[in-house]
Amino acid sequence: MISKYLCKENHFVFLVYCKPWLGRESRKRRKRWCRERRRWRKETFQKVVYTDEVQLQVGSGTGWRRKVGRKPGPQFAYKAQNFQPTFIGELLSVGFWAAFSYGNHTPLIPLCKWTENERKSEKDQLGFNSNQYVHEILVPHLLPFYVKCEGLGGGC
Repeated sequence: MISKYLCKENHFVFLVYCKPWLGRESRKRRKRWCRERRRWRKETFQKVVYTDEVQLQVGSGTGWRRKVGRKPGPQFAYKAQNFQPTFIGELLSVGFWAAFSYGNHTPLIPLCKWTENERKSEKDQLGFNSNQYVHEILVPHLLPFYVKCEGLGGGC
């Protein structure tokens, strides 16, 4: 009975979108980054090399997603109350890194996390540390890609 009334009023039940949790400061920095570049021309964006990394979890979560009642359409779907934050846990996770620019990209590079046995000194952090980032990502992958794109002057 209630669901029929809600349908007549253009309200339906949808699964929430899962997304990484962003704190207040992260949201502010992202908005500032966008505002500072809102007048950039298409040609300017084509000269930028972007990088990103992702952690994929195997077997994470509780296996359920919250449902929300809302009107259909993207203007309602992407409101904060219709998202379910995700958090990286201690389960099996695999990381990848890639760079991309206008018309080109690197392959996906697996991020190999150090284990306790691979630690060379007490200062070495486990996981993926800055020394690894320089020697396993920046030097062999990002710098050649940047040169291929002719620095910021060319685009790929």
